[in-house]
Amino acid sequence: MKWNWRYGVACALGMIFIVSAIFKLISIDEFELYVFAFGLMGFDTATIAARCLIVGEALLGFCFMVNYRHRLVCWICAVVLGLFSGFLIWRLALGDTANCHCFGDVLDMSPGESLLKNILLGIGLGVTWRPFGTGTGIKFLYVLLVALVLCIGVFVYSLPDVMVRRHYKSEGIEKEYFKKTISEELYCEKGRKVFCLYGTSCQYCGRCAKKIEGVVARHALDDKDIVCVFMETSSDMAMSVNDFFREHTAGRVYAYQTVPVIDFLNMTKGVMPIVVLVEDGEVVGEYNYITLKESTLIDFLLGKSMERAW
Repeated sequence: MKWNWRYGVACALGMIFIVSAIFKLISIDEFELYVFAFGLMGFDTATIAARCLIVGEALLGFCFMVNYRHRLVCWICAVVLGLFSGFLIWRLALGDTANCHCFGDVLDMSPGESLLKNILLGIGLGVTWRPFGTGTGIKFLYVLLVALVLCIGVFVYSLPDVMVRRHYKSEGIEKEYFKKTISEELYCEKGRKVFCLYGTSCQYCGRCAKKIEGVVARHALDDKDIVCVFMETSSDMAMSVNDFFREHTAGRVYAYQTVPVIDFLNMTKGVMPIVVLVEDGEVVGEYNYITLKESTLIDFLLGKSMERAW
């Protein structure tokens, strides 16, 4: 009975890790942006790292449930909990109350709530620490097979942008209409500017804004070279735009212009988001959320030469 009780705790720990991995995978677009936002790695690397974290978390949960190398798995779990608890304490010290993505976007948890969750997991880990059961031979094959299935499944479910970018192409904007629509104050006849064409309620526009904000923050780029162009979809666009910036750009307010719906749709052919690169008054590149590479944005804003995007 004692053995069954402790094994039940181990299974509960395993299920929590597996559910956490599944929830992260369901909201993978937001999770990869969350990983990238800390500026520790490039965007493409962050998208792969996010998926590897999901695979590792699910595999850790599976090892708990099949009692594979229990003591080693407990040590790995203890180290992971310790590292992430330290991270959460750091976020708390900074006054962060936003979702920490421990369960993706499915279950919103603040750093404080997640830290409490880690403490409870640590208690459960202590309860089930002592090894029980025997045998690891055939289990190794099970774990190896599951690891392979997880790797394939996670990456097939949602391929990182770097793996599919070549198959995507932005729809061409109406260049002359674009030039006429953008105000003379914001358009640049000399120099370089990035124009981001968004809708305030478009989820892909929000993701694109987070991606660009991450690049700007990570490389300390000049945000004055970036202009957001919003489709007018509400009677109070100032509030809608402010809400957009607060949610997607960590509160950074970029120069922006709002455009009537008809003009915006004529300019973009109904497609958004679109990121337009303008040099000396000429459009030299058009990208969408997937095709926009971090290196392209950096090279352009730092004045380096670049090939035209078509």
